[in-house]
Amino acid sequence: MTQLKVMVAAVVACGAATVLWLQHSRNEKLRRDNEVLRGAVAELDSIHRTRDPVVGSESLTRGQLDELLKLREEAARLGEQTNQISALVEANQKLAASLKVIQGSQRDASKKKGPEDALPQDIHPRDSWAFRGFATPEATLESAIWADVNGDAARSLEAYSPEEQPEMQKAMETMQRRMKDPHFAADEAEYATRSMSITEFRILDRRSVSDDEMVVTIYLAGRRVNGSGLDEDTVRSVLKKIDGQWKLSGGAPPGE
Repeated sequence: MTQLKVMVAAVVACGAATVLWLQHSRNEKLRRDNEVLRGAVAELDSIHRTRDPVVGSESLTRGQLDELLKLREEAARLGEQTNQISALVEANQKLAASLKVIQGSQRDASKKKGPEDALPQDIHPRDSWAFRGFATPEATLESAIWADVNGDAARSLEAYSPEEQPEMQKAMETMQRRMKDPHFAADEAEYATRSMSITEFRILDRRSVSDDEMVVTIYLAGRRVNGSGLDEDTVRSVLKKIDGQWKLSGGAPPGE
């Protein structure tokens, strides 16, 4: 998705440069033609002024008058075209400036944020967690993590969208069955212990898809099961606003 945006931006930039070059060339040609026509008009006006002032325009032949009118009309037309080209050049300059801003924003967005980039208000240590409800994306995330760590399956399911709840319910039931199987009990117990060992989470990034959808990047940190250090993970989750409440709606597709 990011590569496609960069390609589109490059095509737009090349197109804008080509348009500017063509308009500049045409503008130069029109300027030269305009200067020639203005010289011709000035010459005819000079001839007109040197004639008997009483006679005025009657001193010019019919052909000279027609030619003078044509030249004046052509000069006026070229003046209008020059003004139009100036307006187009100005519009393209504004487009180029906007494109630079968009490209800069894309470069900033493409930078991978780490835990150290989290704002103070987006750092949530374990001792501050509680069930916060689902009024905001942040509240939903904290409520879901709190429920997982405390083994509250009902509250955990409640944090997910109706479309996701059946899959989550199935996963929980599968986990419970496998925990009873001695062949898998050790691995599953380690996974469960790992989930309950989370010590903090941080919100690294938010991207609004629409008024009712947001992609959030979350950093999770916890103690390793064997006590040898920290266990870290970064996940991206989609949250959707449903009936006034924000619910988890799966992970973000790769590359978004």
